[in-house]
Amino acid sequence: MNPTTGVTFIKDEKGAATHVVIDWQRHGKLIGALLEELEDAASIEATKDEETVSLAAIRKELIAAGASDDQLASSPEDV
Repeated sequence: MNPTTGVTFIKDEKGAATHVVIDWQRHGKLIGALLEELEDAASIEATKDEETVSLAAIRKELIAAGASDDQLASSPEDV
């Protein structure tokens, strides 16, 4: 482990980086945030072709299904 950066690259016999070892104590919060961003990006990519539904339409469906308007939080469209 490189003590100055807390990051070590492991290379194959040709010198190409194949793995990385990261000091979690030093970089754990940053790596955790990066992983969350990658998960968000993957979720967006996986659902990019799905139909979108407006919040107003969802509210109408919920009220039609029996939810009272008082049970639902105000939407930005109501403000």
